[in-house]
Amino acid sequence: MGNLNKTLALLLISLSLSMLLAFQLALAQTSSPVQTPTQSSAPTPTTLWQFTPHNYVGSGNYSVGGWSTPTIVDGVVYVDMYGSRSYEKVVPHHYLPKNETITVYEGWGGVYALNATTGKIVWFATTQGSRLSPAVGDGEVFAQIGDGEIGAFNISNGQSLWTFTTKVSTSEDSGLPAIVSNSIVFVGGNDGKVYALKAADGSTLWAFAADASPTSIDSTHYSAPTVVDGIVYVGSNKGAIYALNAASGYKLWSRDTNTSIPMVPIVVDGVVVYYSSYDPYLHALNAENGNEIWNFTTGTMLSVPAASNHVVYVNTGFWKKGDTIVRDKVYALNSANGAILWNSTLGGFGFGSPTVVNGVVYVGSLDHNLYALNAGTGQMIWKYTSGTAIFSTPAVVNNVVYFSSDDGALYALKSPTLASSPSPSPPTSIKLQNQLPKVALVVVLVVAVLVSLALYGRHRKPADPLQDP
Repeated sequence: MGNLNKTLALLLISLSLSMLLAFQLALAQTSSPVQTPTQSSAPTPTTLWQFTPHNYVGSGNYSVGGWSTPTIVDGVVYVDMYGSRSYEKVVPHHYLPKNETITVYEGWGGVYALNATTGKIVWFATTQGSRLSPAVGDGEVFAQIGDGEIGAFNISNGQSLWTFTTKVSTSEDSGLPAIVSNSIVFVGGNDGKVYALKAADGSTLWAFAADASPTSIDSTHYSAPTVVDGIVYVGSNKGAIYALNAASGYKLWSRDTNTSIPMVPIVVDGVVVYYSSYDPYLHALNAENGNEIWNFTTGTMLSVPAASNHVVYVNTGFWKKGDTIVRDKVYALNSANGAILWNSTLGGFGFGSPTVVNGVVYVGSLDHNLYALNAGTGQMIWKYTSGTAIFSTPAVVNNVVYFSSDDGALYALKSPTLASSPSPSPPTSIKLQNQLPKVALVVVLVVAVLVSLALYGRHRKPADPLQDP
């Protein structure tokens, strides 16, 4: 009986020591941090080309005001540029019988099609210029060409195909942001209407008017629309966001926000995310009914959020809540509830909208840098320093980053090939390492049982065959 008690005691001690050892192994494995590329371990990006407009239409002094976000299709960069031109002109004097020389200032710009590899001009269409990105589809390029006017160009040679002009132009905003989907061009008008145009000829399929009197000088104008699953989402300067049937223009729902919505809303995981001008929040609505799900304090954010893999990325400017001051941060938020996953501080005030491609967040800043951040952790992978501030939203195709700087140039950078591609989810090797504690626990428990059984067998007296049971 005594030997049996000793054996059981040894068995319990062995099992306890085994479980303690397994716990220590598990703790050691799971506490190892996931390694991500850093700026010091990754090469810096290289400049493929830099384009500055030089195809002037006449004499005078030219300056570039800015570029739209590039649209890259089949190896060609389509981008809109706006600027100004000043020149001297001789005109009759108002009061004296002689001529006088005056300085004339006018807008200058147009749509460029550039070779994505070399930066050489494929074609150029002269317009008044715009900061709105060209929409590309159905063999056409759609861009703003004048005050309250949108045009369609042949994608191969830039030939003008058709134009569409709204009935009224407001003093607040002359932009006509457009997007093309299923051979329909959706236009956020500046005359109180949202239009659906046939891409082939520019004819109107339907027009949606938000208010009863869309002809006043203070009428509603709209952000760029977003089209997802046959629904058009668009915001207005009158403080409302709308969901419209893309085929008919029928209003599915609307939500009053009491603040202007100047920038395009995005849709991710059934959630409509948008930024308002006059309140310090990023809002998220249910895409089916417009009910608010969550909001997040952003302050003076002047950019459009981006989304990827159930995460919303926001580049904020400056905001203060109580004694807390927050500035120059990029946030990653859970798309379902707005919870903060991580935040990363930039070196300067953030204006540019982020772009997320293949697990990397690209974003510009006023500190003259373009940043590449790990989308899963927010850690900086690399940064590229230009001559001036970077306001634009980058476009990324085939590991090449296209963006503009405040120096008036358009850049193409080759992003470095990373030894370990950043990803919102842990790499496979890390996942396998995290399985090791479970394996170690099973192995140690098996060994403990075998040792305990051996000890039990050693201390148990063999039965005497001559003794009666």
